[in-house]
Amino acid sequence: MIGPKSRRKTRSVVRLLFSLLWLLWLIPLLAQQRQPRPPRPGVKEPGVQRQMSSVTPIAVFPIEGSPDWQVLTDDSVWVTNGPKNTVHRLDVKTNTVAAVVEVGKRPCSGLAAGFGSIWVPNCGDKTLSRIDIKTNRVVATLPYGPADSEGGLATSSDSVWMLTDKKGILSRIDPMTNMVTAEIPVPSGSPACVLGEDGAIWISSTENHLVSRVDPKTNKVTDTVNVGPQPRFLTAGGGSIWTLNQGDGTVSRVDIKTKTLAASIQVGIPGTGGEIAFGEGYLWATVFEIPISQIDPATNKVVHQWFGPGGDSIRAGFGTVWLSNLRQGNLWRIHPNQLEAGVAVGTLPKSWQTGGPNCDDLPKWQVHEYNPDFYILRESGCTNFEKPFLYLIFGSERALLEDTGAGKVDTAGIVNEVVAKWAQRNKKASVPLVVMHSHAHGDHTAGDAQFKDQPNVQFVAAMVPEIQKAFGIEHWPTDIGHIDLGGRMLDVIPIPGNNDASIALYDRATGNLLTGDSLYPGRLYVTDFPAFVASNQRLVDFTRGLPVSHILGTHIEQARMPYVDYVRGTQYQPDEHTLELTRGDLLELNAALEALHGKSDKIVLPAVTVVPRR
Repeated sequence: MIGPKSRRKTRSVVRLLFSLLWLLWLIPLLAQQRQPRPPRPGVKEPGVQRQMSSVTPIAVFPIEGSPDWQVLTDDSVWVTNGPKNTVHRLDVKTNTVAAVVEVGKRPCSGLAAGFGSIWVPNCGDKTLSRIDIKTNRVVATLPYGPADSEGGLATSSDSVWMLTDKKGILSRIDPMTNMVTAEIPVPSGSPACVLGEDGAIWISSTENHLVSRVDPKTNKVTDTVNVGPQPRFLTAGGGSIWTLNQGDGTVSRVDIKTKTLAASIQVGIPGTGGEIAFGEGYLWATVFEIPISQIDPATNKVVHQWFGPGGDSIRAGFGTVWLSNLRQGNLWRIHPNQLEAGVAVGTLPKSWQTGGPNCDDLPKWQVHEYNPDFYILRESGCTNFEKPFLYLIFGSERALLEDTGAGKVDTAGIVNEVVAKWAQRNKKASVPLVVMHSHAHGDHTAGDAQFKDQPNVQFVAAMVPEIQKAFGIEHWPTDIGHIDLGGRMLDVIPIPGNNDASIALYDRATGNLLTGDSLYPGRLYVTDFPAFVASNQRLVDFTRGLPVSHILGTHIEQARMPYVDYVRGTQYQPDEHTLELTRGDLLELNAALEALHGKSDKIVLPAVTVVPRR
């Protein structure tokens, strides 16, 4: 006979066995769920893929939190910030944050502009905030929440439209009363809507893999069109409705006249998140990992894709592309010319060899391959404390060397070695070399004699008449010269001020701007201040609208800590600034020079110090 104690023990064993079996079933399932999603493939066609590191924004707006949804108005870009319960207004003229407006809890699911207002759905408290554009204040909070945290709303000539129920309800709101005037049944699982160029409201349905058209005159669905799997975000333009399909990463194009699917575009950006926008002649899409996809509506093909960090919301307007970088806490303003240029990508080291601490362990030159046709050479501080940077650039017909080093150093030996390796790799018997200079100072011309008598070398002395003759500069310093290396054009920009013969080189292939001693992280010595001011403005004007990947000078004297530099003659700089500057640094310097109103005076900036030499 089995007693009560034995029965309790038996039940405990059975429960334990069931628990173990349940765990054995659950653990593989959890492990499977933890597996990372495979990377988004993008488009594999040659010439399409680019790196975000090659993109230099013309403005960066810091937005602490998670900048996301955007909408454009006459003079501003508005962007939500969910964690802070705010909407930020960005002034497109000054590239500054003009206002921060507190709205409802966790703004989400798009932004819309209309009736003198910005309309902000809030997921945290299921409301719709109305911001007055004139006062930057919330003037109404409507008790209507979005159907989904990832979606969109729209405005027409007389109404605000928002999906308010996942079961399929499109709410029509009268902006005069802030009241819902109609609840229109639409396909279930519809998160977003947009105003089409036909005046109708078009709605995506991730659940039913279609878009539907609502006629505002009748408040009824008139048409449905099957598109790619799980369409969520949509936009209008070019006589079409475009959907970003999260199921397979395609973009569907629906013709609004025929109300049929006109094209299915392979973009290779499947998965959650992202957004899509039409503007500046292109269709733009964004997702994490591939922040920008540029699609030509004339061909229905991806022109370029940029891989790397950033993205999650995108708009195009005011002649630029606006990219919300949700994880980076900022928003980029990008000129389309840079994106269309498709400059060749390169890499820069996180740090450079300087001059120690043990000179016996260091080579006399550090050679860095920025990309296969662009080399940066740095002379060791153990050879000369100036530690200058030289640049060696290859075209299909010849190469160009800028500067020849400082002190007693074998520059020709290392340059000839790199040229020979490049020639061998590119199956060329020889490579003609053009030797020129950023300016005439001795720490950049010390190796000249090593090249003057070399065969196959065109030597251009650091003298204004010689530079004019070699590069076709008729009027110095206002004209721009050029040199063609064979399928690779460089612009030669006179920039006197540091030295009478100072020039900048702009490499169109990489978007790199070489500025010599006229702009680098350190002390900029100026002998002719009015000329320096004019030259800096000339660089600002020249680069306007051009891609500027990096500004690369010929020294580093600055420490990583802002406003701190190494004293002249320092050999070992273990915590020096990066070599590269940005166009933002150029603009900052230009603003500081303008603020002097013609006066010659010292300027101290985080990465640059201007030192007049009277």
